[in-house]
This record gives sequence, C-alpha cells and structure tokens, in this order.
Amino acid sequence: MTKNKSIVKKETSTSALIRAKSLINITDELLVRNRELMTSRQSFNLLRAWIVSTINERLWKGTARTFSTTKVANRYESERKVELNDLMEKVQDYDSLTQLTALNLKDCYLDSVPSEISVLQNLQDLHLNDNKIKFLPDSLCSLSNLKELHITHNQIEALPRNIGKLFQLEDLYAWENNISELPESLFSLSLLKNLVLDSNNLSRLDSSIGKLINLEYLSLCENNIESLPIEVRELKMLEVINMEDNSLLVFPEGLCFLENLESVEFGWNPIKYIPREIENCVNLEYLYLNDSDIKSIPPGVSKLKHLKKLALGGVSDVSIPDECKTMVDKGIIKWSS
Repeated sequence: MTKNKSIVKKETSTSALIRAKSLINITDELLVRNRELMTSRQSFNLLRAWIVSTINERLWKGTARTFSTTKVANRYESERKVELNDLMEKVQDYDSLTQLTALNLKDCYLDSVPSEISVLQNLQDLHLNDNKIKFLPDSLCSLSNLKELHITHNQIEALPRNIGKLFQLEDLYAWENNISELPESLFSLSLLKNLVLDSNNLSRLDSSIGKLINLEYLSLCENNIESLPIEVRELKMLEVINMEDNSLLVFPEGLCFLENLESVEFGWNPIKYIPREIENCVNLEYLYLNDSDIKSIPPGVSKLKHLKKLALGGVSDVSIPDECKTMVDKGIIKWSS
C-alpha cells in the first residue's frame, strides 16, 4: 500500500512538472510574440516618421520649384503634390501602412532607405527613382510580394546581395546608377520579365543570365560590355535586346537561337559582321546597327520575312549581297536612323 502511494505521489509530481514546463513554454512564446509585436510597432513608427518627413520635405521644396520653372514643370509639381498628399493619408495608421501595395517616393531628395522598409510585406510596386540613394538595405530583399522595383537615376553602386529573395519580381529598372557588377542571386529571379541597366559601369554579363528564362526585355545601353555569353540562347522568351553604345566586338551568336526575338539594337558598337545564323530569328522586325563597323550583310537576312527595318546609319562601304538588294529598294535596309 505504501509502495502504491509512493508511485501515485511520483506520478503526481511528474505531471505537475510537465504542466509547469508547459506553462513556462507558453509564457516564453507569449513573451517572444510580445517582443515581436513591439519590434514591429517600433519599426512601423520609424518607417512612418521617415515617410512623413520625406513627404513634407518634398512638398516644401516642390512649392519653391513652382516659382522658378516652366508650365510643364509646374504641372508636374501639381500632380506630384496630389500623389504625395494621397500617400500621406495612407500612412496614418498601422493597418493602412502595412497593407500598402504601392509606394512612390521618386524625386524626393532621398540619400538612403531605412531598414524598416521590411514592414511593408504587402508591397508590390516600389518607386525610388530620381533620388541620391547610394545603397539599398538588405531588409528590402524581404519584400517577398514585390513585383516592380524602380531605382533609376540614383547613385547606387551595387544591387543588394540577396536580391534573389524577391522571387516575385517581374520588373527591375535600375538605369543611370554606378553599378559595376551584378550579384549572382539576381539570376535566380525566374519570373523577371524586364531588366533595364542602361548607363551603369558594367563590363561583363555572367553566363548565369541564361537562367532568366522569362525575360522579355533586356536593356544594357551605355555600359562597357564587350561580349555576351553563349548562354543568352536560353532566353527563349526574349523579344527585345538593346545594347547601344557599348564595346561589342562581335554580334552575339547566342541570339541567333531566339525565335521570339523582335528587335535588336546594337548601334554605336564596333561590330564588324552579322552571323549567317541570324536567319534563325524568324520573327525579327528591327535590327539597328547604326554607327557600327559592319562590312557586309549575310544573304540569310533576305529570309527574315518579318523584317521591317535594318538601320545602317553612319555605316559606309557595306557590301549588300544580291539576295538582299530588293530590301534596299523597299526601304527595309536603310542608311538612316
């Protein structure tokens, strides 16, 4: 009997210990959640204060602009004022700010972006163009619903290392910056459709470019790129490529595998010839080679039944094969832009 009582006491003690541990775990979880909530609220307050301050400064400077600019500029300032006042109303409380799907802070004299931008988990469209931003915080890469990122005309030297975490991103506009290299994670953005990196300091394009299987528009004007990797042939959805004013020495043969390609803009490059395989680009409509070093046109160009324009403005002493001479007569091949 005494033995049974001892067992009962032991079991009771064990159950009490389990319950106590359970209560401790629940308490710890609640504490963690409270801390997370407090942190979220603090981030919200900091982000809201930054947005409000940015809007107020922009409105004040915009007012000064209207006294010294043209009618067109004044109209722009008037429209921008409406946009900013509308945004001001949307960031007044926690719920409306955290549910924000679009944030337009273009032309707001910004030189940085706070890490608290990560609060905006529902954000799909972010405009930060026409500022003086030099770098973007890594926390921006946690915006997993972001589809459009506009960071044109800033002073950005590098894209965030983890930009590949923006796995919903479809459009990246980042021209007129100081970007010299692209992070490897960029090429994991399999939904990316439009990539614009004009007027940067790029000198090469990694072979991983071929992973952007849904890319439709690629623009890399005014960089220092000498060649494209053969892997561009994997860009089966590509319709437009613009690489004017680079240092391309040869016409990238990988492009000749792309049946959806409609426009190739390679003017102001020292390209000397067009590959005969260009005839495989069966849907090509526009081929711009102005001010290049082209010496001859391959006969296969005559097989491009959809071709509307082959521009050779500024090109002299180019040899036109007999197969293509009717294209000259029809004005398809022309020596003007």
